Amino acid sequence: MGYIYDAEIKSASLSGPSRDVVKRVSRRKAVRSLAALGVSPFLTSFKTIAIPPGLQQRPSMKYTDMDPLNPMKAGTNSLYVRPNSEYYYHNMDQLGFRLDWVKRGGRVFPLERRGNQDDFSYGFLGKEYTAEQFLTRSNVLGMLILHEGEIVFEQYRHGASRDSRFLTQSAGKSLTGILVGVAIEEGDIRSADDPVVKYLPYLKDSGYQNVTVRHLLQMTSGIKWSEDYSGKQDSDVPKLYSAIFKGTPTIKELAMGVRNEVPPGTAHNYQSLNTFVLGLILEAATKTPFHVYTSSKLWSKIGAMSDGFYYSGHKFTEPCAAGTFNATAEDYARVGWMMVNGGRLPGHVRVISERWIQETLNPDTRVKGLSPEKSPPERLRNGMRTYGYNNQWYIAEHEEAQDSDRILIAWGAFGQMLYVNLSRRTVGVHISAWDNPAPLFKWDEMVTFMNACARKLHPGSKTTR
Repeated sequence: MGYIYDAEIKSASLSGPSRDVVKRVSRRKAVRSLAALGVSPFLTSFKTIAIPPGLQQRPSMKYTDMDPLNPMKAGTNSLYVRPNSEYYYHNMDQLGFRLDWVKRGGRVFPLERRGNQDDFSYGFLGKEYTAEQFLTRSNVLGMLILHEGEIVFEQYRHGASRDSRFLTQSAGKSLTGILVGVAIEEGDIRSADDPVVKYLPYLKDSGYQNVTVRHLLQMTSGIKWSEDYSGKQDSDVPKLYSAIFKGTPTIKELAMGVRNEVPPGTAHNYQSLNTFVLGLILEAATKTPFHVYTSSKLWSKIGAMSDGFYYSGHKFTEPCAAGTFNATAEDYARVGWMMVNGGRLPGHVRVISERWIQETLNPDTRVKGLSPEKSPPERLRNGMRTYGYNNQWYIAEHEEAQDSDRILIAWGAFGQMLYVNLSRRTVGVHISAWDNPAPLFKWDEMVTFMNACARKLHPGSKTTR
């Protein structure tokens, strides 16, 4: 079911040319208006009306209409604000982008269904909430919870469905991390300690001159790069949007232009450019287009039910390694279940070694920001915990992971998450359309909810590999 907030109907699309636009209406008038469209609305509250997916608002725009230098500015042509985000986050193929398809393999790995368990509850910042309240609070488009290889919860909203391919933003970085691990294990990249310039010699005079592949995986490159999403003038993020949408500047040019801020390997600083450089290294080392390599080494091996795709503007010619991947929620869950099972799905070929997964869970303790640390009380009071980071995955904080559960998390802006609890053999996929790209308390609420689900599904002794 889709939702109209604040009793406001911006538009409803019918099967034919008919269209009705109603603005700022009372609840009674909203009901009458929907009835005129042949809809029997179910009022879940004064502010929320549920409507069938067939009458979802369908914005009409193309990526060329957007301002790549200010992509999050509220307005008709902004992809990242509602209601556009609520529609396009599961319809990115309708924006006119070039789509680089990631082909699945021949045999689908089955995910059995155990009913739809919805009696989950959790506590957050001193209050108790139900699963239904969480779905509303997080403005979920799609959510799936998997335990012991079975789907125990699956729900889609805002017109999305089981077949929808969802944009997960920077959660795709974690897939790139897996692919780099594969390239190292297969010898295409000799070592994680190889210098970047071994594969990309044109970066010898840039801030990447003394950076290694491991530094990129850790986000400890030390380059000067602002990953600010709040619209500040000195943010470097719009340069990436311009590259993806318009093809200029290129990722190569951006990487050649950066300088050092701190010595490599001394401080963790999340910067998307590092992941784009990993994509360049993968193509140079494997001599294979990035999306083809993703298919060959990952997607064809997890028993995916659908092809995935990377999107970009038609003038962009480099690998989109840092956040434009789209796939179904169930296929994202298959990636997580592969991780829970030590790098391979039962009956399928291995993707990555269990050793690599264990290394990911145990980052370098000498570098601040890589290992999960105890959060200061003032951060916990505001719902902002501390997480570790390694191999392009976040690592859940130990004291908040229920007696040291081993948890890996792939996160993306505006509420995207792949949650992998290896100890309790639980995987969660969470796709949302938040109003802000990275509110820390909302990240933590997602993890708190998933932790509660994992404990309820697997309350006994934990599994250790």
